[in-house]
Amino acid sequence: MITASPIQVILGSWNSFKSNMLISINWLKEFTKVVDYTKATEKLTAAGLEVEEILDYQGKDKVLKVEVTPNRGDWLSILGVGRELAAIENQKLTKPIVKLKE
Repeated sequence: MITASPIQVILGSWNSFKSNMLISINWLKEFTKVVDYTKATEKLTAAGLEVEEILDYQGKDKVLKVEVTPNRGDWLSILGVGRELAAIENQKLTKPIVKLKE
């Protein structure tokens, strides 16, 4: 005989689920002209991309630990964050060059 265990349903808001992501400032500079990363983090946070922490990576790079809400899937990539920062700074976004083999 197989018996089922009780199922617990947890109600919550879709907004309570967030994703954490690490963003390299050096890599972000390939897409935008980030001069001052501390000001950039303030502007990104004001736009809704919450920068939780600025980490040092071996003294060579700064890494932003950001929290992305589920309604902003466009921020789940370095290009998406670069696009947002370029828009905030009224800059041109440098798009990556992609070469495909035929």
